[in-house]
Amino acid sequence: MASADTVNRAKQFMSIITEMNSTIFDIQDKLNDGEFLSLMNNTKALYDLRKSFETMTRTVIELNEHEIVRAENRRSKLEIKERKRLDEAKALRDGTHCVCEKCDRVVEKTYYYTHKKTELCRKSFETKKLAKETQSLDTKKYTKAIVQIQGLKMKQKVAEREAGEASGSGSV
Repeated sequence: MASADTVNRAKQFMSIITEMNSTIFDIQDKLNDGEFLSLMNNTKALYDLRKSFETMTRTVIELNEHEIVRAENRRSKLEIKERKRLDEAKALRDGTHCVCEKCDRVVEKTYYYTHKKTELCRKSFETKKLAKETQSLDTKKYTKAIVQIQGLKMKQKVAEREAGEASGSGSV
């Protein structure tokens, strides 16, 4: 159904056409046949345009009431996180994505093997293992300790490499 504004504008449009026709008929005797015919043809063209606008308005209203458009409008109003979850669920249903067995992230199937080699996937997998081994979901303190140990190991390797380079360069 058309809005009140649309109905009012349609009535206003028809009122203008009626007024133009009335004016044309009032001055008809001052116009030659060609001028009168031209004005009447233009008035009819405007009237026919009104019908086109009505058709377009009806089409737009029908499209806006279509279930797919309404669903997309609802989806576009969701928060980004919710939209992402809906998109991921659809991608899983469509078979374009899968769940990584290591980190439980939803990833594109074409990217899956590359993803499994990423630092993010590896760290998520380590955290999952740590949670299982410690039987605690709060692995923050363990992760912090592991990172510190890894840092110390890295420092030790760097020091050993530098010591090897220093002893090797002195014998040249």
